[in-house]
Amino acid sequence: MTAAAVAWVPLNNLDKRVEGPKLLVLSQNHAVTTADLLSVALVLGAVAVVRGS
Repeated sequence: MTAAAVAWVPLNNLDKRVEGPKLLVLSQNHAVTTADLLSVALVLGAVAVVRGS
């Protein structure tokens, strides 16, 4: 999960099309996109792994 999170940073910065549509606009320059949901899934997975051990 850590590797996926680290790999995501340069990919996200190189190609904004990867982010997908905006789901929630927070300001003129910031929004929650569909790609941000990947981060939520990774955090939930990490919590599940930690709780399981």
